[in-house]
Amino acid sequence: MNSKSHKHRKSITILIMSCLIIALGIHLSCPSKVDKDTPLGCALAVAESIEDSDDRARALSHIAMSYAEGKNFNYAIKLTQTIDDDRVRTTTLATIAIAFAENKQFYKAIGLAETIEDFYTKSQALTSIALKYVQAGHLDKAATVASKSLQIADSIREYLNKAEALTQISEIYTHIGENDKASELLSQAWMNVTLSTDTAFFIKSTKIRTLMKIADEYTKIELHETASIVLQQAQKVAHSINIENLKDRHLFYIALQYAQIGQEDAAIKVAETIKNIEMKGHTLAQIVGEIVKDDEYDRAIRLAKTINHIPARGEALAFVGVKFAKDKEYDRALKIIETIDDAYAKAYALVWLSVKYAEDNSNEKAVEQLSKALEIIESTEDGFFKVLAFVKVAEQYTKIGQEGKTLEILSEAFNGATIIEDDYLKPTALQAIAEVYVKVGEYYQSLTVTGAIENPYLKIMTLGQINQNLIETGKRLDAQSKQLLREMSSDVAL
Repeated sequence: MNSKSHKHRKSITILIMSCLIIALGIHLSCPSKVDKDTPLGCALAVAESIEDSDDRARALSHIAMSYAEGKNFNYAIKLTQTIDDDRVRTTTLATIAIAFAENKQFYKAIGLAETIEDFYTKSQALTSIALKYVQAGHLDKAATVASKSLQIADSIREYLNKAEALTQISEIYTHIGENDKASELLSQAWMNVTLSTDTAFFIKSTKIRTLMKIADEYTKIELHETASIVLQQAQKVAHSINIENLKDRHLFYIALQYAQIGQEDAAIKVAETIKNIEMKGHTLAQIVGEIVKDDEYDRAIRLAKTINHIPARGEALAFVGVKFAKDKEYDRALKIIETIDDAYAKAYALVWLSVKYAEDNSNEKAVEQLSKALEIIESTEDGFFKVLAFVKVAEQYTKIGQEGKTLEILSEAFNGATIIEDDYLKPTALQAIAEVYVKVGEYYQSLTVTGAIENPYLKIMTLGQINQNLIETGKRLDAQSKQLLREMSSDVAL
């Protein structure tokens, strides 16, 4: 399709969709000018400065969803119509439809979902709306919407898309107590995965994820043996991938799912097939975390001690220590944590220990553990992980009412983040700092940190989080913060 005919088709599609939306009572009028002194107004200015069309579409989608989260549905839909990417625009509309359902506006949610042309996305939207009906206790209506979603899913041509749609619909039938129907749909989904014969690595990745979802749903209806067979198939597909790091990542998730359904031995066997030592270590650590949930301390500690990767072994022992703390066995928790060799794993374990002390109204002991954690972190080399550790400690100080200490640590974290050279890790670290500033109501400081984020998408995400916090708390930005937003909007426009 040439560019001219594509634009014409898009215009016709949007015109038809607009008529249908207006028929639902959704008015598409929106401000002719968006205030640049609001978080989302600034986010729009950032989006407009993005040159890459795919990145700009993704950014506009995120902003539209932020407007929907703030219940400004009219503007969210209007903004979505400006997205010049059919797939992103359709997915965004589906998300807005789900937001209508979360707001108990089910008629508008279903009506908006019905305007979506793509069968797969429409089915996903309707299934999500059905789930919202379940959560609201309207099981009959959930069944009706699930049935409608199933009819649409029958029209999906791509095997894996159909498999995923059927798996999601099966969850609704599980919720409403129709396990036989759920099992029938899962069988159909499984068959569709098998029918997909494409051997491209990204298709294999989709197969694995879908098989894991099918196994999870089989587990929910207590068909454990079938779930295990499906996971074995997922494992087989993973081993057929020639890209080692991708293969190992899939094996990590498969092992974790085995552990989560109580099949720890199977999980360990999968973990042992992982080639990368670090990934294998973290996989075994996660399995330790699942084992200790069942109070199998000795088994968990034995497995933890077999891990050769020091940070992963520390992670595993931290799981054990935290579980002891949850059970209020603080002395045993401290004893385990003291054996951790990795600085960050030990610091995080001490932070979690402080959480449990705080929950037990032992703030003095909570502060003691945080001080230990802070001392350990300060002794490590500058870098991304040090900044994240500072952020974690700062957040916990807030929870025990020591916001002054929180701000002190966040300032140190910001200084550390500014010297990170990696183009991805630096903005990620800054975003984490900005989030905690938002949580303590320090909006100006949060916006200052946000302004230092050079990645436009992460900057937009952070502005969206600030906007959502303002909505949830009912707070307003002061004049200084608004001026900073105007300056940020002007800077990106240059």
